[in-house]
Amino acid sequence: MAKNLFGYNVKSSDPSMPLDGEEFVLRRLDGEVAAKYGSLKEEAFAVEKNLSFPLWLSIVQMILLLAGVILFCGAVRALADTDVPLAKKESNGVWWILASGGVCLIAGIALTIFERVRRKRAEASPGFSALKERAELLAEESSAMLRIPEDAACADVFTFPYKIRFGKAVSALAASQYSNVETRVFREGDMLCLADSEQVIGIPLEKVGSVACVRRRVMFMGWNKQVPFNKGAMRKYKIRANSYGALSVKPYYTVFIRGSEEFVLLFPAYEWETFSSLLGSKAQEIGEVKKIS
Repeated sequence: MAKNLFGYNVKSSDPSMPLDGEEFVLRRLDGEVAAKYGSLKEEAFAVEKNLSFPLWLSIVQMILLLAGVILFCGAVRALADTDVPLAKKESNGVWWILASGGVCLIAGIALTIFERVRRKRAEASPGFSALKERAELLAEESSAMLRIPEDAACADVFTFPYKIRFGKAVSALAASQYSNVETRVFREGDMLCLADSEQVIGIPLEKVGSVACVRRRVMFMGWNKQVPFNKGAMRKYKIRANSYGALSVKPYYTVFIRGSEEFVLLFPAYEWETFSSLLGSKAQEIGEVKKIS
C-alpha cells in the first residue's frame, strides 16, 4: 500500500518524528534556527493544550450533543406520529425524552460556546500576540535558510499522523483521517518542491507516476485559508463541517510517486489549480478512482 509522503508515526522512538517520505527531503533547518523553532513549537503546543478542553470534557461534550440530537429528534418524530394516541405517547414518557434531549443539547451547545469564547479571549491576550509575532519573524528566517522563493505559492496538503496498531498504521486523530497543513510550493529545476516550516521536500518530476482524482468525500482537520471554508471563492467546493470540528471535501487529488517504495501526495480539490500548474504535463491526463486503500 502506498505511503503518504507527509505521513509520520506519532509514537516514533525518534523525537523528530521523521516523515515517511524522508528520502525526498532536500534540506532542513539546522543550528540556531532549528533550536529556536523547536523551542517555539514546544511553547505553541503548551498554549494549544491550555486552549483546548481536556480529553474527558471533550468526550462529555460530544456525548451530550449526540445524545441530545438522538433524544430530541426521536421525541419530535414520536409526537408527530398521528397513528399513536397522545395518551399512549405520554405513558411512554415522550415529554421526558423531549426534555432530556433538550437539556443535553443545551448543555452541549453551552460547552461549545464556552470553549470558543475561552479560545478567543486567550488569542486576544498580549502573550498570544507576542508568540504569534515571534513565529512570524522565525518564519522569515526559516524561509531564508530553506531557500524558499518569495513568490512560492501557498497550498494545503493532507498529512497523515498515525500510530501502529496490530501492525497497521491507523490515524492518530480522533475525528478525521488527515491533518490539513499549509506548505509553500514551487519548482526547482525539474523538481516539484513543497516546504513546511522545517524542511523542503523535493520530488523529481520523473518520479511522478500518475495523478488521480478521488471522487469521494475525505475528512480532515484544520483550515489555513484566510477566507472561511464556506464563504467567497470556497463556497463552490461545498466543504462541510461536523460537530467535532472536522471538515470534509470532495473530490481530492492523489499524486503517485515512485521512490524506494510507492508514495502518495494528497491535496484537496481547491488546490488543483496550484498543483496542476507546477506538475505541467504530468497533470494533463487525470485518472479517476473511487477509493484508494
